[in-house]
Formats: sequence, structure tokens, C-alpha cells
Amino acid sequence: MRHLERLTRLLQAADTGIELVELIERTHAEQVGQHAGGRALDGLQVSPSEYPIFKHRGQDGTFALRSQDQSLGTHALYEMGLAVFSSLDQGRTLLVDELDTSLHPYLSARLIRLFAESSTNPRRAQLIFTSHDAALLGRIQGEEVLHRDHIWFTEKNEHGVTELFPLSDFEPPVGEDRERRYLAGRYGAVPVMVEVLQDRAATS
Repeated sequence: MRHLERLTRLLQAADTGIELVELIERTHAEQVGQHAGGRALDGLQVSPSEYPIFKHRGQDGTFALRSQDQSLGTHALYEMGLAVFSSLDQGRTLLVDELDTSLHPYLSARLIRLFAESSTNPRRAQLIFTSHDAALLGRIQGEEVLHRDHIWFTEKNEHGVTELFPLSDFEPPVGEDRERRYLAGRYGAVPVMVEVLQDRAATS
């Protein structure tokens, strides 16, 4: 599998406890056998495929776990890393819905910066993503995650139609705490349901 070395470094940097990712070959018979209670079935053509094994560092040494045995966060980072490195290598646009799902803001920011820096994105691939993580509007580990011209909001109008508008419409000054101002409702694009719930709680 391509990107295996970079995926390993990414998982190591994320403090997942993973020391190495290896690819193991299995036959089609082994795959079907797993779905048949572990019994090997006769008459099947051999069709090798690969699956990842994650070697973790533990108190008593190294032990291996399969992908399905990983936490949601580790699995999400592994899958996202595959998509990100493929996009960077091919210079393609990557579309991601809810980039921050099961990812810490530090990890989301790290993936975003891979597209922002010419050293890691020489083919000028693009990342277009949605997120509800307001931390990505500001600075993480002392660095701005997104330039203000890269930030767009969505909000439903009175007809229930979603409208798209850029942060630059608000002309935020340099150095403004965009995360704080967004959470305060200064840019809109906040759930109306929150206000509805507050009103109901106040009148109950």
C-alpha cells in the first residue's frame, strides 16, 4: 500500500501508541471463513488481499491489533490519512464532510496544514471540508489554522434554504479572536435550535 510509511509517522505523531503499521496478505478463503464461523471452505479460488495490522507499544512489549480493534479516533485518523496523502500525491481536490469527527483539534489542524504548506503540497492539491469545530477558526499550538479568506459559513434563511457566505464579509481585523466571536454569534451560522431550547426551558 502506498503512503504506509507516512501513515505510520502520522499515527506515531498523534501519540496513538502505534509503532508500526504492516500489511498482511490473506486469501479469499480466509475472508469467507471468517464470515462462516472461522471454518475454511473448499473449492474457493485464492484471491489475496491486504489488510493493516497495527503494532502498539505496551508495558510488556509490542502487540498487534487489527483495524477493527482500534479506537474510533485512531481509525478515523488512519482513514483520513489515506485520503489526504492520496490527494496530495495526485494534486486532486479532497472533499470531506465533518473533518473533525472523532479527531482532536490538534490532529485536524495538522491535516489541514499539510495542504497549506508548499513543502507537503507541491502539486497544489485542495481540501474542502465542513466542520463544527470552532477551534479551527482560531490558532492552535500558536499557529493560525485557516486564513480568513478560506473560511465560509452556512446558514438557513427564512425559506429553509442554506446560504453560503464568507468570513471576509464581516471584515474581521487582523488578530481578532474569530473562535470567540463566532461562538458569541457575531458571524451568524449558529444553530437556531439552541435558542428554541433556551426559550422552552425559560417558560417551562
